[in-house]
Amino acid sequence: MTRPLPRQMLGFLAVGALAFVVDAGTLWLLMQTGCPAMLARVASIALAMVVAWYGNRTLSFRMTTPPTLREFTRYATLAGGVAVLNYVIFSALILLTETPPLPATALATLAAMTASFLGMKRGVFGK
Repeated sequence: MTRPLPRQMLGFLAVGALAFVVDAGTLWLLMQTGCPAMLARVASIALAMVVAWYGNRTLSFRMTTPPTLREFTRYATLAGGVAVLNYVIFSALILLTETPPLPATALATLAAMTASFLGMKRGVFGK
């Protein structure tokens, strides 16, 4: 019998799903207006990062203290690094394998999840 996933991981997955919907939805909407996929993805990642910060702070890691500039700086640094990783994978999939933008978004997001969770757990929220 396997052990159940910890609450933090379940919260992280739920927040990640919401952030993915925001990311993919924003990407799709911007592309519908004629914005190129590569540029639209920059905006969609930025919006998804804000949603993920708030969701993980409140749901996954249940922070009860007010946010601090130090915490946000750690989060922004981690999220920026993960976003770069996400964007590099997304771009490589599109440019090297001609994967369509939405599946490339899903694959890139999945690849960045482990680094993000561990970084938040150990470095940002310390729980």
